[in-house]
Amino acid sequence: MSSSFGFPSTKLVTNPDDNVHCDNGTNPSTYAGADSGGSSFSFCGPNQNNADNPVHPPDQVAPVSQLTIQRYLGRFFPDSASLLAGMAKAGLILSGSRALEVFFPGSCELGSDLDFYTDPSARCVGEAIRVLEAAGVVFDPPYQPALDIANMITFPPMVDYRYTDKEQLRRIIALPQCPHVAVDVLEQLLTHLDDGDEFGTLCVLDSGVRVHLVKTEGSSDYGHTPSMQIITGHTTFGGTEIKTQLIFAAGKSALSNIFSFYATCVQVAITGVGAAHFYSGLGRRALYWSNNTQHQKSAQAAMLKYARRGYTFESSLGHAMRVQQLHSSSASTLFKRTPDSTLVLFKRLPLSISPELYAARQAFFKSITWMEHNGETMLLSQPTKAMRDVMADERRKRVVLRANGIRDDSNVHIACLHSVFFKAPTNNHEHGPNHRYPDEIIGF
Repeated sequence: MSSSFGFPSTKLVTNPDDNVHCDNGTNPSTYAGADSGGSSFSFCGPNQNNADNPVHPPDQVAPVSQLTIQRYLGRFFPDSASLLAGMAKAGLILSGSRALEVFFPGSCELGSDLDFYTDPSARCVGEAIRVLEAAGVVFDPPYQPALDIANMITFPPMVDYRYTDKEQLRRIIALPQCPHVAVDVLEQLLTHLDDGDEFGTLCVLDSGVRVHLVKTEGSSDYGHTPSMQIITGHTTFGGTEIKTQLIFAAGKSALSNIFSFYATCVQVAITGVGAAHFYSGLGRRALYWSNNTQHQKSAQAAMLKYARRGYTFESSLGHAMRVQQLHSSSASTLFKRTPDSTLVLFKRLPLSISPELYAARQAFFKSITWMEHNGETMLLSQPTKAMRDVMADERRKRVVLRANGIRDDSNVHIACLHSVFFKAPTNNHEHGPNHRYPDEIIGF
């Protein structure tokens, strides 16, 4: 079975209301490769989202501007402008259903998480934590699950403890701030794991609590990598706590995570320089990228979740390979079949980085290029020479400061306090791969 999609071609115009840029193309085009003989399937659910809204049909992208985005973020954070400025500094991206809600209202639920993505550099992670904490997010320390078990007054039949490997438990135990009662729980779990072949995954602690040890590989609804790291917390603004996750993966930029998601509907990003839904022209019809995820069960569960919110899914296998660009002023035929993406570029925000770096990041963001091939999407964008020159200037500034004895490793120490993925900097390993500066990264 084959199918085709029709949607507006990409066109960049200026919104006179708030002086930001939006994609509002009006010329029809055809989805390339949709008739290539690929298999199709669908998860369908009744679309009840915004069904009573005569102005904005639920299958069409909502009117989006910088103002609507800031108002939306203002539901969860006290100062959305300062949050976006901090996100620009940390290279932080908001994605998932909470970001999707901006473009397609009704895509999230009351209990949906706020999912932020950042670069795996310890400095980026530390800066991201600092930005989110300033916005009112309270993060859980790595030992929190063990501490919760230690402090149990009434015992449930069984409690799950999720871990990646024994080394993770050892690193948590080694944290100077880890409470003794949490250390006791972790040491008992570690001893049990050492004898795992004999006792299995059920550990009965000295307190009588029955712990089910669940070994995880960092899977999520949107993608999977064995090195996926998640720092959890919650918002404190507005009277309702919203679970907040800071997600990063070794070897993957924040933006490359978005292009590893399982379907077009969730390939959306709100950054500190702008926001984009890369496939908004498909509405609530989504392509399933079967080769984007290594964790099929979680992807299928996520599709069922979104089906209940009015989305349908079709296989992308069999579609022709093509290169996409978010926005291009080029007349090249390479980009003529780019699907309708929605792009908003931010203006008049307080700057937490140099104007040159902000401009370079915004230029990178609005010209994002990616490829679709064999059931997956791959980010192709690379910094231009002008962008690399900006990064070189940022590095030179850092060298001058260090030559004058001025250095700041506080963001690295913040990352080390919140995640055992990192090791604290030493005199011999100051410039390791985990310690790159966020000001020296153009992309996301």
